[in-house]
Amino acid sequence: MTMSWVARAKEAILSVRTPQPIDRSAESPKPVQWSVLPPLRAAINEALTGSPDIHPATQAIAKPDHLQRYLVVADAAAEADEIGAAVAALAPVADAAIRSLENHSTWMGAVESTNPTAIRYDAVFLSVSETSPKVDDLLRWVGSSLETGGLLWLNTREIAETSATVDASRLLETILVHVPHRWRRPGKLQTLNPTRNRATATDWITGLLRADFELISRRSIGGGLLGPLVASGAISGEMAGDAEGGEILRALYRVEQMLIQRGEVVATDFITIARPRSPVRERIRQAFEAELAPLPEVATTGISGRLPEWIAFNLGDALTSARAADHAAPFPPTDLMYHTTGLQQDRDFAQHGADILTALSAASPKPLGEFTSMLDFGVGVGRVARYYKGFSGRYVGADIDEPNLGWVAGHLPWVETVLTEPAAPLPFEPATFDGVVSISVFTHIDRETTEFYVDELYRLTRPGALLFLTLHGDQALNLALSDAEVGRLIGISPERLEQARGELAKDGFHFAEQYTHLTRTNYRYGTTFVSQQGAEAIFGRRFSVVGFVPGAIHAFQDLIVLERP
Repeated sequence: MTMSWVARAKEAILSVRTPQPIDRSAESPKPVQWSVLPPLRAAINEALTGSPDIHPATQAIAKPDHLQRYLVVADAAAEADEIGAAVAALAPVADAAIRSLENHSTWMGAVESTNPTAIRYDAVFLSVSETSPKVDDLLRWVGSSLETGGLLWLNTREIAETSATVDASRLLETILVHVPHRWRRPGKLQTLNPTRNRATATDWITGLLRADFELISRRSIGGGLLGPLVASGAISGEMAGDAEGGEILRALYRVEQMLIQRGEVVATDFITIARPRSPVRERIRQAFEAELAPLPEVATTGISGRLPEWIAFNLGDALTSARAADHAAPFPPTDLMYHTTGLQQDRDFAQHGADILTALSAASPKPLGEFTSMLDFGVGVGRVARYYKGFSGRYVGADIDEPNLGWVAGHLPWVETVLTEPAAPLPFEPATFDGVVSISVFTHIDRETTEFYVDELYRLTRPGALLFLTLHGDQALNLALSDAEVGRLIGISPERLEQARGELAKDGFHFAEQYTHLTRTNYRYGTTFVSQQGAEAIFGRRFSVVGFVPGAIHAFQDLIVLERP
């Protein structure tokens, strides 16, 4: 039976509780990293590639500047004390890594630039020394890469003035006496004494952190005994791969930690756990706005309050005040916004949603906030759904486009998202909804699919339910014929539009199939025109038509209001 990737990762972690042998014969000495990173690196490589060898994506971790950068989706909920304990010995490190892998997906790679990224992480493991270039830029980049509440695990490699406290002879006497002769490389000791560094090194890196991070825990994890000795190559890397040698190294490491805690050995390696502070502009904004007048009541009631005030709040304060924006819904990223609506600005997206909501409210026999179970059929990226913040009932967003649904699910928590398939039964029980909103769905499907969804919506709505559907009718067709830009935007030639006018007058329905469409799912897509008479015939087969508003949406799309008998 094939092992799951989590099981394989566990096995890999357990197999590298001590570092693997390192052949230093053909290269200049490099520091050995005594922290959480090597076991995790091997485990993740094993999980991703089936081999504990370094994955190509992590080859850059041993650059000459010793700047090592790791991004790992790990356990951001871990307590600071648990994190500190995890780096104190190799076995606890492995246990902590296993716990993280059980509950979180994991990815690792080397960061090649400090440019902002759209990816957000629960934890970032970062190893730097005070000589690393542009550490302040790197820390700002890390802050922008973390999820809210995410943790930075900073392993700080500082070159302290250890020569004044620990010299080579003391090291030789206190450590090498415990190392069997076969692993000793005493000829390497000429590189042992570290270069003197400015005494402010510790304060310098901590100061950089404090500008943008809240420090949770800081403790020393390495110092003037084992680290310099191993880094110098005076102890063979093969020792770590041997059972007896690994046990000796772990014992020496524990002794070093004890001496550091007593203050008898200078620490040169620190672990700092920190969370990003809110940006300076955010703190300034909070300080100023704390003195401002309270926000209007509608900021907390949302759509359950007075709709005109809620719309005005979204188009006014929520676009100009960060404090007010916290009480409105977020906006989708530009690529998803453009993909579904052709819009690229938050203000335009908010205005479109407000226009639609205003039209729905004007045509509805009852307030929109009084429905108990609403289906947004074709939710997209929440152009309408984002205004339903504060809705006291159930709001379901259904769509065939998985990326859109993924964004809605992650950013509009009041929306229950459901992935559907084109022209397939909708995954809901009969008589589930008392309200349905469908914007720009029946404007793009053929007659057969339209008839199919009429039956489906009848099945899943309750008696007395109200449905609000938009259509392309005579007004949209006439505008496309008279305005070349509108015709270009909908992608239909003037000849096809003339054909549509003829068929619309004849039987009230015309479907112009197109070969490009605004969805990632392949199905028969086009632009559909339905006259009022045609719409009443098609939808009236199952529903009572209680309203029809030509050009209700931006003087272009018609709105038909139906009631389930």
